[in-house]
Amino acid sequence: MWHAIYGWPWATIWAAVSAIFTAATAVIAGIALFQWSRQDKLKAKLLFKNAIHSYSDILVTLPLNLQNQDVRIKNMDKITILTERLLKCSSAYVSCEGLLSQNKLVHESWGFIAKNHQRYIVGEMDHKLLQEACMFILTEKFVFK
Repeated sequence: MWHAIYGWPWATIWAAVSAIFTAATAVIAGIALFQWSRQDKLKAKLLFKNAIHSYSDILVTLPLNLQNQDVRIKNMDKITILTERLLKCSSAYVSCEGLLSQNKLVHESWGFIAKNHQRYIVGEMDHKLLQEACMFILTEKFVFK
């Protein structure tokens, strides 16, 4: 085999070497793209989990129930922050592009939080169930599984 290669012109040899390295580069690029896509999915899930954590952090500092108008007025700054954090959670959930819809616990817990946040704000329910839904999401291993 080497005898046949020795007879080739140098241009042919370098073209073959170049083709081999081009193929190797294409394989490495394909692997990198796959990892990049996987990393973006992990990043989106982690962003959602961190947003839920931020929401939960402010939720526990608020009174159990906001039924009393005076209590709501007194805590208006925290309520505003809580609502802003809910919007961040919603944004993070949407950025997951359906990745979490397969995880029933996370999907349903998020649905509960999104639907009942306003009920808590107007005093129709206490925050125990919202906090419980947050804890379901925070304890579920869906980012690095």
